[in-house]
Amino acid sequence: MIARLSKRMASFFVRNEVIKSEDEEVYEYGLQLLLSTVFNGIIALILAIISGTILQCICYLAVFVLLRKSAGGFHAKTHFGCCCILAVVLSLFIMFIKFVPNEAYGIVATIVVAFSVVIILIFAPLEHENKPISARDKNRLRKISVIYAVLFTILVFVLFIAKLKMIMICVALGMFTASGSMLVAVIEKKIKSIHLGT
Repeated sequence: MIARLSKRMASFFVRNEVIKSEDEEVYEYGLQLLLSTVFNGIIALILAIISGTILQCICYLAVFVLLRKSAGGFHAKTHFGCCCILAVVLSLFIMFIKFVPNEAYGIVATIVVAFSVVIILIFAPLEHENKPISARDKNRLRKISVIYAVLFTILVFVLFIAKLKMIMICVALGMFTASGSMLVAVIEKKIKSIHLGT
């Protein structure tokens, strides 16, 4: 759906001489990314409003997005798949904060933050086969990922001390989702290499 819509928009721009025909594919790809981001934002907003968890979703997604951009992670094969995964993962997050008692937040945060830090230290940054990373960028993204991991870990600890457990668990679960995405990508890559016999 997003790919078709992007193609039509890019063709419209070419027909109306807004862009050159040789640039059509570049604009089509850019429009796909833009529309995917907009649709993901709309899905997240709708779920947050319906569940009454706007602040929690903002905290959770901010941590997830910052880590995901520097550390990398799993990529769905289609934009529609990406939107579906976001809807499922965000729904699980909302159900967690709605139904798991506050008393459990401390131990859950400890476990998921420890898991996240280990995964980030071992694997960050992950390179996608369609988007190679230069050695220089790899080094820079690794530093950024580790800095984020340390800062978010400190933030979780401070929020626990300040008894702001709801925000604390949002930050911790944002880290967990980003690192979980990394682990899924690593497993997917390993399975592909086994099938290819490499």
